[in-house]
Amino acid sequence: MPLFAYKSEGTTMLDHYHIDVSTNVIMVKAVGLLTLDSIKDLFVEPMRDPAFISGLNICCDLRDVKVDISAQAMWQLVEVHRQCAFRWGKAKCALVASSNVVFGLGRMYSMCAEPVDEIPLEVRVFRDMTSANEWLSLT
Repeated sequence: MPLFAYKSEGTTMLDHYHIDVSTNVIMVKAVGLLTLDSIKDLFVEPMRDPAFISGLNICCDLRDVKVDISAQAMWQLVEVHRQCAFRWGKAKCALVASSNVVFGLGRMYSMCAEPVDEIPLEVRVFRDMTSANEWLSLT
């Protein structure tokens, strides 16, 4: 399972992901402080993996994160989403969040990044992994 670390201003966020082509999903786990730069890494890092193929669904486990993202940064994140979406292809992205703050920011993000004709990646936020997996057809 690939691991990478992001360090900024004394904070560390450790992420890992696993690409499972047999179930058509990338499982992402994030812990620690979630910043704009670390979220950008979550978008880009799996695309660098040789196992990455367009069209894989994404399940992001954000249950163990705290966030440091402003409303302005949310729009920057949506722009990163738009830039990466073509490479991701037609897919679903499930964000799983247990805290109200992370869930709310995830909902804001999903609304700002709603799929339109040119952005094929659909994003939804869930409170539990079971619901996310059902939406991604993993159960």
